[in-house]
Amino acid sequence: VLDRVERSLGTLIDRYQSLLQPKAEYLGNSFHAAPWTVSIFSEEVIRGTLASTLSMVIRNLQPVLRRTAHLGDWQVISRASATGQVQVADSLRAIQGNRFEKLTVLIAGDVGGEEEIPENVTAVITSRQTDVLSHLAVRARDSKMLFATCYSQQPIDELKSFQGRFLRLDVNSAGDVTFREEIGRAHV
Repeated sequence: VLDRVERSLGTLIDRYQSLLQPKAEYLGNSFHAAPWTVSIFSEEVIRGTLASTLSMVIRNLQPVLRRTAHLGDWQVISRASATGQVQVADSLRAIQGNRFEKLTVLIAGDVGGEEEIPENVTAVITSRQTDVLSHLAVRARDSKMLFATCYSQQPIDELKSFQGRFLRLDVNSAGDVTFREEIGRAHV
């Protein structure tokens, strides 16, 4: 039930974003508003609704319920397939201004949710739980990029062991992130 509520909340967020953001951009440009205020307008409106409270409840209940019900290790915030060279970072904030030359799957230790997605990143995998209403979550869904939290250290460690190599990541029907090495992609 919590997963369905979370998916519904994500759909609601996406709907409001698509309804509000074009109007915000039109009006913001007409009023010569600062570009950064225009780009986050819809996100801030959404955060001012009860959806924000529901999102916080979900964030706090999710790990407890997953442990109690012996559910999978993954919480997929933005569902997509991704291919890229694995890069490991202590935090997303430390590398958010970077531009990666190759498509990149980023394994980030610390993700706050307010960071920007670096250029050419196709997936962000973290062990840190992130609010589905965070700036990062909204941007990941908008750009159709894979963004997921893993509550078990073993898959994170396995992903980190592929640093510098190319992986293909998918989300299976159980909601788990699966990955396999893409042989022969080193020069792409």
